[in-house]
This record gives sequence, C-alpha cells and structure tokens, in this order.
Amino acid sequence: MRELFPAVVAGGLLVLLCLVPAVGTARRLLGAPQGRALPLLRDRWQLLEQVAGAVLALVAAAVLVPWDVVPTLLWGLAAVAGALVLVGGALALPALPALAPDARGRLHPRTRVTSAVVTAVLAGAALALAA
Repeated sequence: MRELFPAVVAGGLLVLLCLVPAVGTARRLLGAPQGRALPLLRDRWQLLEQVAGAVLALVAAAVLVPWDVVPTLLWGLAAVAGALVLVGGALALPALPALAPDARGRLHPRTRVTSAVVTAVLAGAALALAA
C-alpha cells in the first residue's frame, strides 16, 4: 500500500491541474461573475493556454504515472476535465475577445501571448515524446 501512495498523489495533482481550467471554462459558460478564487475564462489567448495546459497535464499523467496503479476515477476526472475545457472553449469562443484586460484593467498582450505559446509548445513536445 505504501508504494501506491506516491502514484495516487501524483495522479491527483495532475487531475487537479486539469480541473482548474475546466472550472474557469464552465464558469464562463454559466455566466458567473469574475471571482478571486477561480479565474474566469477572459480571452482567446487564455483559452489557448488552458487547452494546452489541460493537454499537457493529461500527457504528463499518462507518461509519469503508472496507469495500473492510479484509480480509474482519477483518469476519468482528468479526461472529463480536459474535454470540458476543449468543448466549453469552443462554445465560448465567439463571445471571447481577442485580448481582455486583467483584474486591474491593464492589458498585457506580450505576457498573455508568450504564456499561451509556451504552454502550447510544451504540450506539443510532450505529445510528440509520448507517441
């Protein structure tokens, strides 16, 4: 039982990395107001970053965590969260601006674009290495 603990913890953390963007996407679709606890999906660059982050977390989980050790429920939660980010983002895409200001009203286009591109490149590299 002791040898299962690190794999379950690692799998749980990677599922959590998938769930956070999924909750932000779901809140955007439901029309929730901007909150401090969980970020709301604000613009298209953040959507790209969240989709790439969910893919990166799923690939990292598939490569780093043994499939036979982690409970099936965690894998299912990660897959559902990744699908929610992708489908919810596609549904919210027409209403999303290209670039939205942050909580203080400032625009940071270079930071947002760089973050989204780096996350997408890491997700692509992880997919290429996993295949």
